[in-house]
Amino acid sequence: MPEIFTIGHSNLAFEAFAARLAAHGVEVLADVRAAPFSRRYPQFNREALDAGLKAVGIRYRWLGEVLGGLRSPQAHTPHSALAEPAFQAYAEHMATPAFRDLIGRLIEGAQRLRIALMCAEADPAHCHRQFIADALSVQGMAVRHIRDTDTAPAHCCHAGLRQAGDVLIYDRHCQSGLFTPEDAG
Repeated sequence: MPEIFTIGHSNLAFEAFAARLAAHGVEVLADVRAAPFSRRYPQFNREALDAGLKAVGIRYRWLGEVLGGLRSPQAHTPHSALAEPAFQAYAEHMATPAFRDLIGRLIEGAQRLRIALMCAEADPAHCHRQFIADALSVQGMAVRHIRDTDTAPAHCCHAGLRQAGDVLIYDRHCQSGLFTPEDAG
C-alpha cells in the first residue's frame, strides 16, 4: 500500500534531516510551510533546502501556497473541537477545492514516489500537518510521521474528527473518563 510521510525540520542540522529522509526512502520532499524560510535555521530556507536536497538525490517541491498554514478563521467555525483558532482556520481551508485537488494529486503521486510533507514543527500534533494527514488518511492513504532514522509511527486521526460526506469536521468533543479523581474519594 502506498504511504506518505510527514516530517518537521525543527532544529536539526541538514545532515541529520537528510539522513532521516534517506532512511525512509523519501524521493520527494513537499514543503507545506506557508513561508518557506527560517531565520534561526537557514539550512531550511527554500533555496538552501532545494540545493541541499538536490545534492543528496531528493526532489524538492514547495506546496505552501495551497497546503501552508497561517490562515484566519471564520467568525463562526464548525470546528469546535479545535481550541486553537489557527487550527480552526486550517480545518476550514481543507474544504476548499484547491486543497482537495492538491490532496488528490499527492495521493496520485504517492502511487509512484515516496513523498514526505515537511513543516517546521517536530511534533505533527502541534502542526497543521496533522490535518493534512487526516485528509490523506480518510482517503485511504497510510500516513507515517518520521521521528528519526528508525521510527515513523502511523498517523492516528484527530479524536474530534468526523466526516460529513467529503467534508472533514472537527466537532466531536471527547470525554476523558466518567469520573474525576475527586469522585474516588
